[in-house]
Parts: sequence; C-alpha cells; structure tokens
Amino acid sequence: MKKIILSVVVLMLAFVASAATLMKIKLIDNREVVYNIEDVETVDYSWYTYGDEGFRYKLLAYTTYDKKYNEYEVDDIVEVVYEDIPLVIDEVETANQGITVSGKIGNYTYVDLGLPSGLLWATYNVGATKPGALGDCFAWAETEKKGNYDWSNLKYYDENEGYFKYYDSDGKKFLDSEDDVATVQWGEEWRMPDCQDLYELVAGCTWTWTGSFKGTGVCGKIGVSKTNGNKIFIPAGGHTYGSNRDNKNYYGYYWLNTLHKIDYPHCFFFGEEGAIKRQGTERYTGCTIRAVAGKKVERRSPVVDGISVSGTVGNYTYVDLALPSGIKWATCNVGASKPTESGAYYAWGETTEKDTYSWATYKWCEGMESTLTKYCSSESNGVVDGKKLLDPEDDVATVQLGEEWRMPTENELKELYDGCNWSWTDDFNGTGVPGSIGISRTNYNIIFLPAAGYYTPNGNPDGSYGKYGVYWGSEALRWNYAVGFCVHRQEYFDEIRSDNNVENNVRNNGLTVRAVTNK
Repeated sequence: MKKIILSVVVLMLAFVASAATLMKIKLIDNREVVYNIEDVETVDYSWYTYGDEGFRYKLLAYTTYDKKYNEYEVDDIVEVVYEDIPLVIDEVETANQGITVSGKIGNYTYVDLGLPSGLLWATYNVGATKPGALGDCFAWAETEKKGNYDWSNLKYYDENEGYFKYYDSDGKKFLDSEDDVATVQWGEEWRMPDCQDLYELVAGCTWTWTGSFKGTGVCGKIGVSKTNGNKIFIPAGGHTYGSNRDNKNYYGYYWLNTLHKIDYPHCFFFGEEGAIKRQGTERYTGCTIRAVAGKKVERRSPVVDGISVSGTVGNYTYVDLALPSGIKWATCNVGASKPTESGAYYAWGETTEKDTYSWATYKWCEGMESTLTKYCSSESNGVVDGKKLLDPEDDVATVQLGEEWRMPTENELKELYDGCNWSWTDDFNGTGVPGSIGISRTNYNIIFLPAAGYYTPNGNPDGSYGKYGVYWGSEALRWNYAVGFCVHRQEYFDEIRSDNNVENNVRNNGLTVRAVTNK
C-alpha cells in the first residue's frame, strides 16, 4: 500500500492544477474525500514515529481555500484517483460575485463594457469557471498547460537551433489561430486580446484593487465601465517559472497575442499599485489568459510604431480621429521627429526655444507679468489690445511646420479629450516613454502624447518629465494665463484631466505643442 500511494504522490507533484479535474481519496472506512485540483496547491508526504511500529506515512494536501495541510494516513487510503469532468460555467455565481454577465458565446459568458470597438471580454480566465478562480497558466503560443515551464520544453524553440516560428525567418508577429489558446480551447469566436484591445479596456473602465474579491480571498483589479457601468474582475493569478506558480494575489500576468521583441511577447501586468500596463515577458513563462470575442478592429489608418498615420500635410504626418470638426492632429510634437520624442518647449506666443523661461525673458512683456504688450485684456496686466487668438506669426506650429498647421483652440482640445478613450502607459510600444494613449471612439485610430514635462522659471523639466505632459492651446485667458491641457498620472488610472478638460498655464512657462490641420 505504501509503495502504491507514494508513486501516486510523485505523479501528483508533477500534475498541473485544472478546474476540470477532481482528485478523489478513497479511505478504508468507505469515506471518500474529493478535491478540485484547482484548489490543491501542493501535495506531499511525510513520515512520523508511531509507537513500537516504527515509521508510518501521511499524505498531505495543502488547499488554497482553507490554507492548511489536510492529512491522511497512507495505511487508511484505499486508492487515489483522478476524474476529469466537463467544465460547468456557473453563471449564477458569476453574477452573485458582482460581475456583469451580458451573454454567452458557446459555453462561455462575457461582459459587454460598452467599448467603442464592440469587443466583448470573458468574465473569467481560460481554465476557470468563475471570476474569482485563477485559471490555468500557458506558455506563449502553446495551447495546453504543463508541469514545467522553461526553455527546454517550449513548443517553437530548440536549444540548438533557436526559434522556428514567430521569428525573423517567418516574420510572424501575431499568433495563428492554432496557437491561440483561447481559440483552441473555447472555439473560433474567441481569441486572445492584442495591445489595442488592452488599451481600449484600460481606457474604458475605472479601475480599483481589491484584497479579497467578494470575500473569496482572491486579489485583483475590478473594472467598472465608464459607458454602461458593467463590471469585470481580473484576478492577480501570478505566473509560473519552472513548476512554481509565483506571486498569486500580488501580481497579474496575462498574455496578449503579439510579439514585443523576439524573446518577449506582449503581456499585460498589474499589481496593487499603479495602472494596468503592457510589457514584455519571456515566451516560456506560464501566464494566465483572458479571452475576448469580436472581430479584430481594422482601423482606418495603418499603425506605425504604435500610432495611426492617416496622411501627410507638407512634411508632417497626421492622424484622423474622426472628430466632429474634421480637425486632424499631428502624430508628433513640434520639434520632434517621432511620436515618442518630447520635441521643443516654447513660451506661449513665442516661436523659438530658449535657455530660460521667465517673465524677464518673455517676448510679450517688459520684464514683469503686469507689463504685457500683446494679447492683453486687462489694464492691470499691461497694454490692452483685446487679442485672444494667436496671430499666425506668433503661432509656433504655423511658423515651424507651415501655414497649413496651427495650434489647437480650447474647443479643439476639449474635442480631442471627448473623442477618444484615454489610458496611461509607462512604456509606450516598448520605447520606455511614458504618456497617454488616445483611441478614437469613432474609428479606433490611435494618438500618443508623451509626458514630456515642462519648463518653469525654476529650471528644466526633469522633475515633471514622465509625470506630466503639458500642451499649449492657441487662446489667451484672463490675467497672465493661456489655454493648454495636461496629461498626467493618477493613483489607479491615468488620463487627460483638468477643469473643463482644459488646463490654464502661466504664459512664460515652456510647454510642448501638438499641432492641428484642417486639411
């Protein structure tokens, strides 16, 4: 008996938990103890001294729900068997756990978060049957769970030859359907999300962390749709290296279906602090999967380096966000050659950079904020001329980019904010640049605004870089301020934010500029 049980235990140590497998321990008194393998974290055995009989053995099963070892004397065990059962999705319990069930595709439930693309998100992970369950871990491009996750058994990798799929030789960056675990396990209507799906999810919900989801003891992020109030829960299921699943209830690691770099496909990551963000993780890592249903959005403009490029005016590219006014936005800041560059910094109404940004160096005053010489509406601030909108010769976008370009008005800034779903990233498109990503609510095109910081009379933007991006508009306000808007970090979720979505800024500060065109 002892020999049989110990061999069973060894097998179990190499077994990967599944929500669809039961472990049954049958005892000599006709009792049967049943465990869902998903709830059994470890199985082990030990011996202890038993009077004059010498050593006796115990089987130990540590369960996650009661967080203790359950002990069974080996001599009392008749057999240990495993029984595979069909996945039974408990829609009632899902709803009772506070998660919205909008419908069902095949055997799996989804929540409609009112996202612009119409994408539907599963209410639980692949391998789970309810939102509070962690589900299974998978290596990237693999469709079955396994007992050990490392390079030696990675599906499309050979230790001598290297990668033989999703590599330079085939140029593939997106998973084929046969390598998408959501499609293989749940059916052709389901798939793993891509980076843009993630941006839309993060932007479309307000996110909070919970240390015990509905009293289950499972930690993770709860998202509440900004559009329809529906709810989604994403548990912090950790990840698996080797045979150990680490960081459960501390961090969530979820695969996306695209490569970041050759060794590092995209995943999305989160913990208790900060926003949900995209990053790269080694292919062999066992990560969890949250499936989506719906066609992959075909944006009206091609995506280049993570942003949409709709066309060119003069020498500069723009993105069409399908805004009501028809205004097109530049893809880069003035003075930049790509979307992630900060570009140049300008005082409002000035068209060249300078070393110091102060009233003493400001072009449109006589050394003090109360001596404005242009764009002034109050005698207490200088010479009144009533001008509120920058003349073309004082508009740095027009001067630097050409007459078809200009700085945006206050209404156009508001339109940009309202016309997109916004999310913060600390690492845009793998470049390490932080800022805000906007996805058009109408045509799903993408714009990125780097958090380039700003200059004040006290000096350079080092303290504000990565935390704020402050952009000039073209209109003067009362006193010594002009229109602008700000992108910046917040506790859980980051977005463009200010009073009336417009931020007033002191004119002598050095801010970045994002141009617009009517063409």
